[in-house]
Amino acid sequence: MPELTKEELLAKISMIAETNGFGVSENAEKIANAKLRMFDGEWWRCPCDGENKERFCCSQLCQSDIRSQGQCHCGLFKVKK
Repeated sequence: MPELTKEELLAKISMIAETNGFGVSENAEKIANAKLRMFDGEWWRCPCDGENKERFCCSQLCQSDIRSQGQCHCGLFKVKK
């Protein structure tokens, strides 16, 4: 599978946020850059907890963090205001 561009990844992130009723943080571009650098084709992994298979974009852990703390572990998704 070809690698995503940063713009394609940001579009995916926006779609995931919209689908789940969350917002995207102002740090989305920085986090997207980190995901592209760190994970070969596995863009959904969390750059702060990349070895945890239970934590990925809008996983149950991510959603729980958003609801309880206002944002996910890496700060990509947040409560929509």
